[in-house]
Amino acid sequence: MKYLLLTFLFLAQMASAQIVLSGSAALSGASGFNTLVAPVGNGNVWTFVGSTNWDGTATPTYSRTAGNVLICFAKWEGAGGTGTNFSAGNDTNFNMRAQSDHGNGDLHSIMGWKVIQYSEASTINIQISGGTPSFVRIIATEWSVSGTVSFDQYVATTGTSASVATGNITTSRNNTLCLVGYGEYTSGVPSVYQINGVAGTIIPGDTAHGSTQIWYRKPTTTFIGQGTATISSSAWIGQLGSWYAE
Repeated sequence: MKYLLLTFLFLAQMASAQIVLSGSAALSGASGFNTLVAPVGNGNVWTFVGSTNWDGTATPTYSRTAGNVLICFAKWEGAGGTGTNFSAGNDTNFNMRAQSDHGNGDLHSIMGWKVIQYSEASTINIQISGGTPSFVRIIATEWSVSGTVSFDQYVATTGTSASVATGNITTSRNNTLCLVGYGEYTSGVPSVYQINGVAGTIIPGDTAHGSTQIWYRKPTTTFIGQGTATISSSAWIGQLGSWYAE
């Protein structure tokens, strides 16, 4: 009887036990058989290299380095128009995100990126097909990072208020580059610009009008969050993207 009781206690303890692994894998679950969960990857750290911007469909001449990453954002006004691609000298065929169009039919934006293939100096251009585009603003940013670059998450939202909110993304890696592209009508530069509730670093955009801006963060851990800013009340359009390199 004593041995039967000890055996029963041992089996009960095994049924409720959890095994925790550290390092490359871990087991999760409340009880019984647990599920093997893959760890979050540690992406490589991004370094800001430089940027250029302009009122119009082409920036001033800008020198770039092959192997770096070029991320571009463009905003324009007017009825219709489709942003088909960016180009930078011999670097064409960017990886384009879905265009975002405000419900008023007059405010549009698009984001694109690519790993630079050619070390050269040229203008950086946005191609807009159809419509009657006006007040075109373009910002191009260059980044250095080691490893293979992958696009992670993207969201786009529009509104008419004094508070920009892009909607949430859920990043899948540590050390992502998270970048908000934002456009509106008025000349005021946004304030309290954040990503996931933490202040971002703004890249000067349309310095003449302030109606197009980029701000970014390089979070060291994954998060679920959005890009936000405070502006003068106006129709606005915002996009948030994240990238990683391994």
